[in-house]
Amino acid sequence: MPNPKLSPNEPWLHTASGFWCKKIAGKLHYLDRDYRAAKRKLAKILRDRGRARAGAQDWLSAPFASLCDEFLESKSKESTTYRDYRYRLLRALRILGTDLRVAAVNKGHLRDVEKHLREGGLSPSSIRDTLATMQSVFKWA
Repeated sequence: MPNPKLSPNEPWLHTASGFWCKKIAGKLHYLDRDYRAAKRKLAKILRDRGRARAGAQDWLSAPFASLCDEFLESKSKESTTYRDYRYRLLRALRILGTDLRVAAVNKGHLRDVEKHLREGGLSPSSIRDTLATMQSVFKWA
C-alpha cells in the first residue's frame, strides 16, 4: 500500500511483484524494479501528461476553422470523402464564421447551422451530413 508520508511524486514498492508503482489518474503504473529507473519513468509520465494538458488548452483557444483544417489534413486529398468533408465544413463555416473558438462550440451552434441550412432549402440528408461532419471533427480531435 502507498505510504501516506510519501510526496505525491514518489513511487511506492509493490512487494508482491517487486515493482515500484504509482497510481496516476486512477490507473496503476508498474514503473520498474529499480527505484531510480522507476523515478525517471514516473517523471516522464508526469511530463507527458502535463504536455498533453497544455496542448488541450492550446486547442481550446484555437479557431474551430483551424481544427477543421487539421481534420482535413489527416484525410487523403484524392478521396471523394475528403471533398465531401471539405464541402460540408465550408458550408458550416460560412454560417458560423471563422472566428469561433473550439471551446465555444456547443449544441446551439449545431442548431443554428441546421436552421440556416433548412431555410436555405437543403435536403434533410444534406443537413444531416453537414452536422455529422462537424461532429466528426470533434470525435477525431
